[in-house]
Amino acid sequence: MNRSARHQSNEYKELFGTVEHLRYLEVLNFEDSSKNTFEDGFFDVKEDEAAWPWKKESTDVVKARLRIIFSEAMREPFTRMDNKFSKDRLLRMNQSAFQSIAKEMSLPTSFLRMLRDSSTVFVDVQNTSSTSQDALQTMMLQNSFTTTYRFSVALSYDPIHCLTSALVHGLSTSEISTLTTRMCENMDLIALPTMLFSYLLDSRVITGNLRVEDCHSEIMQIEEQTGLRTVWHPHKNSVKDQDQHKNQDHRPHRYDTLDFDDLTGKLTSISSKLAFCEYTCEVHLPMLDSFDAINKHFVERSLSTSGEKCNLAAAEAQLRTDNSFMRSSLNGTLFRARYLSKRAQAQVQTIYSLIAQKDNALSMRDNASLKAISEDQRRIALAATKDSAAMGVIAAITTVFLPATFTATFFSTTFFNFQPGKGEHIVSGWLWLYFLVTIILSVLIISWWLSISRRKFREIQRTIGTPNGLEGKIETPEELGATFVASKRT
Repeated sequence: MNRSARHQSNEYKELFGTVEHLRYLEVLNFEDSSKNTFEDGFFDVKEDEAAWPWKKESTDVVKARLRIIFSEAMREPFTRMDNKFSKDRLLRMNQSAFQSIAKEMSLPTSFLRMLRDSSTVFVDVQNTSSTSQDALQTMMLQNSFTTTYRFSVALSYDPIHCLTSALVHGLSTSEISTLTTRMCENMDLIALPTMLFSYLLDSRVITGNLRVEDCHSEIMQIEEQTGLRTVWHPHKNSVKDQDQHKNQDHRPHRYDTLDFDDLTGKLTSISSKLAFCEYTCEVHLPMLDSFDAINKHFVERSLSTSGEKCNLAAAEAQLRTDNSFMRSSLNGTLFRARYLSKRAQAQVQTIYSLIAQKDNALSMRDNASLKAISEDQRRIALAATKDSAAMGVIAAITTVFLPATFTATFFSTTFFNFQPGKGEHIVSGWLWLYFLVTIILSVLIISWWLSISRRKFREIQRTIGTPNGLEGKIETPEELGATFVASKRT
């Protein structure tokens, strides 16, 4: 590795993790296809050439060769809190090990820049689809904007010897096993470098289809709950709809049985997942076109070069067919995601409509309750008016008859004798006793009334408070009355 490459590695030193065993895969194609073989396992990176796990086969007998080193994503917690890179992007190797691998496999060091940028990209470093006649071609592919099946690939290809060398970072153990199995099942296609890229993208295509299918199922469930479902055969559903209309009067309103918080959360999640599926399709479709162009370039170069050992036409045809299928699948997923997005938006409008209906129904119920309260208040007011009128009549009668009654009662007592005998007085000497008892009883009754009134007032203070005793400052009696009403409602 030259000095500029080492300087570039130092610039991205925070991307390197701890040194661990790396997994490798080597696939060999021979002129005699029955001798095709593959080998995978683990090895430690060393600068010694003898330490590399590759077989020492003569290039005269090897038709095509594929060499892959896998670096799994870091799963354990990362203690460097000031690090700005996700731990999933950390390489399971130190800087020295990466430099050794890059030198051995002739990988582009710009792979570190791509890994740090964390973008979903495909980079044809030497622009292999052009008329370049460089002996060694390098490419990079990264899929990182996702929580599953994240990978970053740096690849070099020697078209003369049909040798593909790649470093694949980010796959889990199970994903590596799945990819290894598929590569070994299609050994005849390793002569072209984009085989690895196509198989990596194929997993993203499958995942996108599954996610869109899940979104479709969730939307159908929400449609059943909201009552807005797509009816493709109205005649078949007419009987069912009639039965539902017959029983509609006996069922609660639909908006009373729905959990709007749950539904809006689900619709938001569905919209986010569909937007991600659209992104996945749109970002991967141009990559397939680039793969086909690269394969076509190598086939044309193979046909124009005499003495080429490997026939790439068959492999190119098979990969073109696979890419065409993935392209059609991505287009179908893209259109379906857009359709489901509009369908989800229709459900959002339905939810808003149901919420408005529920608000209107609650307002009508409140208005009816207020009307009933107003009627009760009117009846109470009428009753109070009648009571007031009756009390007025009683007060008037009392006012008229009380003086006469008091006078008659007072003068009918033994304190007065209007026919006094000899030596008797008209007014008794015990008249003072009347006034004494009257004054004492009046004082006792008034004191008892004041005590009872104060006790009742304290109970009212403890119950509803006073302008100075309520929490928060209340300036006016009207505010005290509003607080009393609020406490009664709660």
